[in-house]
Amino acid sequence: MIQLIALDLDGTTLTGDNTISERNQNALFSAMKQGVYVVPATGRTFQKMPSCVRELPGIRYAICSNGASVYDVAADKNIYENLMPYETTAQMLQFGDEYQCFLEVYLQGKSYCRLSQLDHVMEYPRLSDYVSHVRSTRLPVESLKKLVLDAGCGVEKVNLWPKRREDFPVMWEKLLKNERVSITSSGFGNIEVNNRGCDKGDGLLHLCEYLKIPRENVMAAGDNLNDGPMIEYAGESVAMGNAIDELKQKAKYIAKTNLEDGVADMVEKLVLGKIR
Repeated sequence: MIQLIALDLDGTTLTGDNTISERNQNALFSAMKQGVYVVPATGRTFQKMPSCVRELPGIRYAICSNGASVYDVAADKNIYENLMPYETTAQMLQFGDEYQCFLEVYLQGKSYCRLSQLDHVMEYPRLSDYVSHVRSTRLPVESLKKLVLDAGCGVEKVNLWPKRREDFPVMWEKLLKNERVSITSSGFGNIEVNNRGCDKGDGLLHLCEYLKIPRENVMAAGDNLNDGPMIEYAGESVAMGNAIDELKQKAKYIAKTNLEDGVADMVEKLVLGKIR
């Protein structure tokens, strides 16, 4: 019996225009009426999720920043955190500067960038596709290091957007050898850096322990690399039809694509007992 559904957003629950289809929404509402927790699991902070998800009635918990925070929506607090210390964060910012990256810091549920870089977003190949989104959602500051130091707490995530495409594989290989961090990517040409051991699977594990839900009663769905640990944890694991091959190999089920209401299809079959 499924008690919790963990859902990636981009490329999974959402359509290409960052909305939820009517069928997906109805399936999730039906599941929640049966007492099932529907949990967004994303690389974003909670406040930076699309409003169609953030304000969806019945959403009680969210796994944010790739598992760095597990957020209780009703209580407005984190019930679990896996944060990167200042020393590691400073190292990652220096590393990003060495490769001329556009840098982002996720701290206390907010996303920050350097004011000096905000007017140069178009210079970063993949980030240039999201100019309006970046400018409307990132909080600009003079110094990211000072921001983190003054905050006096750990960082959820550092996002690295290489300026040169050829730097991505070089950076990736170097970061894989760094024992202080975990790295992943959501397929947008970025490298997402979290504290060692931090990922969506770890966040999901701690939420399930908090709610006393066994993993075999969990369904998880995703489409990209950062969904892998969550897919491996869940008893009923779903890769979208548009997912990368690596994720499909890990999943128990292959759904239709996110543009074909793949989430609703699997919720209906695995949770609601409907067969189409």
